[in-house]
Amino acid sequence: MNLTNEQKQEAKELLTKLENLYKDRVNLDILKIDRETNLKSEIASICDIKDKKGEIQPSKVKMPLVSALIDELFLEKNNKKEEEYVIMDTYRSAISNGVNKSVINAYVALKESFDENNQNIKEAFKETSILDKDILEAVNFIAKEYYKTLLENAKLEIGIETKPSKDMSMVLELIEELKKILK
Repeated sequence: MNLTNEQKQEAKELLTKLENLYKDRVNLDILKIDRETNLKSEIASICDIKDKKGEIQPSKVKMPLVSALIDELFLEKNNKKEEEYVIMDTYRSAISNGVNKSVINAYVALKESFDENNQNIKEAFKETSILDKDILEAVNFIAKEYYKTLLENAKLEIGIETKPSKDMSMVLELIEELKKILK
């Protein structure tokens, strides 16, 4: 890769700026964890969310819902979860009262088949005994790439347009080269 001195300088300045911004982000992320923990504890206590032993269970508080409510109540934003609930209620009515039962049954059977397939995949990994975690991850990556290729080909055969998958090899090479140049 050939960068002019001007490009190298600009890239270094950008990297420095981004690194500083991400350092700030780390501090914000740590602060968020602390504040979410406190908020979840307060909500669990007030809402009486307890385990079988009667102990408060902050981990059972659904933060996406809390966040949506805070956006609505304090930041004057639309509550997307509430909008989803209204839509879901409309769908519930349609499914309960109007959708053909055979269409629903076919979809339920399909979901059960997916669940069974996922379980079989997990079992295949459990059956291994001498492969370490890194090798298992690599094999899983290869198998998923194979699946993506098969799925893309099957979609093309039935006329469904697909987006070409991104080839990240050039980006990864560029990253390695930039690391050498900028550090």
